[in-house]
Amino acid sequence: MSIAFPLLVALLLATHTGLSVTAEPRAAEQPAPAAPARSEEDTGRQPRRVLALYSYGADHPVTVTFDGQFQAVLKRQGAGEAVRYAEYLEPGRFPSESQARILRDYLRQKYADRKIDVLFCWGVGPLEFFLRHQGELFPGTPIVYYVSSLEPLKHLPAPPITGVLNPDAYERTLELALNLHPDATEVFVVSGTPARDKSIEREAAPQFARFQS
Repeated sequence: MSIAFPLLVALLLATHTGLSVTAEPRAAEQPAPAAPARSEEDTGRQPRRVLALYSYGADHPVTVTFDGQFQAVLKRQGAGEAVRYAEYLEPGRFPSESQARILRDYLRQKYADRKIDVLFCWGVGPLEFFLRHQGELFPGTPIVYYVSSLEPLKHLPAPPITGVLNPDAYERTLELALNLHPDATEVFVVSGTPARDKSIEREAAPQFARFQS
């Protein structure tokens, strides 16, 4: 996984808080166990706080790998301390709108006495959640995202926001499959009925259009 996206979060954190940021050599991109997080009491100074909201649960391999590198990048920064909090949307397990409202109320109470400097969204679901509820939870806080497409969110307000798009995942996967099985004539996208699965179908369809012949 590239160091570029975690470093983008660190840079945005620096822009809004004065935290110094130091780029690391590319060799540091390999996954490495993150050191135990230091508490705010241990830092001895006012911490810079990042709240990360992930699509998947804490034990999902994608979350474990990405979050480990994300924490490692933040811990390498000098001149100040960055405190990272992590929450998990898990729309596949908790798909209803009422669950989103419960999470909204939970975050409002949990972070009522914390100033969050950067919101970090992994996936369309977390980004949509913060775009809908940021005014109630963290008004004016900049957002960094990592998503495959912003198209599903174009009707929502756009506060200070930047991030990384990874739009070619389905197309590249199909290219790999066809390289392995060049005689294939049909492709099936396995999904389901929840809104998240329907969004996957909408993202995949245009990427597969050029393969229809």
